[in-house]
Amino acid sequence: MAQHNNIGQKGEEFVVQYLIKQEYKILNINWRFKHKEIDIISEKDDKIIFIEVKTRTTTIFEKPQYSVNNTKMVNLIKAADYYLQSNNYLNKDSRYDIITVLAGQTYKILEHIKDAFKPNDLI
Repeated sequence: MAQHNNIGQKGEEFVVQYLIKQEYKILNINWRFKHKEIDIISEKDDKIIFIEVKTRTTTIFEKPQYSVNNTKMVNLIKAADYYLQSNNYLNKDSRYDIITVLAGQTYKILEHIKDAFKPNDLI
């Protein structure tokens, strides 16, 4: 596995533990629909939450969340729509979060951006 993939995977594992401590129920990790992937699907307060995790070893160049561009957001929304339909969650509210992680000797959450984007703003 390439070094950056390993860092990303560890970042996702760190976020899962963070979410569990925040009383989120983890429904899926690295869920795939065709070529699209949702890093973490969770539930809290009767809401389905689709989470994109961005792990970086430095923030010198840009904030990690800026790498979630419109194309990535649209792909997340399409995958999430399929997930909601196929799991009979159409009656539940949902949202899209971005969680950024700084990787080093230890991992730490930089930011948890709740409701980072809305489908109606993009599609």
